[in-house]
Amino acid sequence: MKLKVKLILAIILIAILVLIYINSFKTSYYKNNLIYYPENRPKLQFTRILIEDNENYSKEKITFESKNAKIYGYLFLPKKKEKVPGIIFLPAAQATKEGAQTESKVFLREGFAALTIDQRGVGETNGNITLSQDDFNNFKENKESFQSLMVYDTLRSFDLLSQIPQVDNKKIIMSGSSMGGRTAIIASALDKNIHGALIISSSGYDIPKQNDEKLNSFLYSINPNNYISLIQPRKIIMIHSQYDKVIPLQLAEFTYSLAKDPKDLFILNTCNHGYCDEMNSYIDKALNDLI
Repeated sequence: MKLKVKLILAIILIAILVLIYINSFKTSYYKNNLIYYPENRPKLQFTRILIEDNENYSKEKITFESKNAKIYGYLFLPKKKEKVPGIIFLPAAQATKEGAQTESKVFLREGFAALTIDQRGVGETNGNITLSQDDFNNFKENKESFQSLMVYDTLRSFDLLSQIPQVDNKKIIMSGSSMGGRTAIIASALDKNIHGALIISSSGYDIPKQNDEKLNSFLYSINPNNYISLIQPRKIIMIHSQYDKVIPLQLAEFTYSLAKDPKDLFILNTCNHGYCDEMNSYIDKALNDLI
């Protein structure tokens, strides 16, 4: 009888050890309630199609696969013999790569290679934008939320630009406007190889405390305010208008207060929300400071 009990206990112990072993290989997309992706991602396969070529720059259409989505973007390369710094620019919510060409050409004038993408579910890029409840359910089950997938797409954009021979992969910065700026903050925090961040008309969220602790954890995971301090010692620069009616300056100032040095905040007394020509001198200074 004792032998039978010992055998049963041994079987239970082995089963527990097997479960522990299996779970040790289970992918985790969150750590300490923050989105998590490793820096050692596999080499990215992508296509490049030349669509414009002149004496100053070339423009290519790029595509790559990222977690069941085909991402489309534009890559602008200045005509220079030496390697150039690079910048990834994420447009605002629902804005396309076509609409972001103005910003890309501003970066080009400063000698940067510029990559901008149609983010997941926007423009040519496929992917269904999920409802908040679906995202929360995915979070509870340790599945990727839509926000985390957008961050992963951004990290893969960084991988792509790092593989372009003309680009100095030690000098690639992350940028974005409005919602794109929020994703840019999170991506910059997750990969220390990103050289710095330039954020335009953006901030973290002012999210009230909820009664559901799991919901609080989910909301914490998508809030750039909880990532911005992790960018240090790399520099972050924010540009915002005091007349921004979409994301009030106070929200941007609070997010900025959470960042650690080195950092800068440039405030315009013109424009409303998003990029405007009056930002050009600030962008020029920011790019020089970041590189």
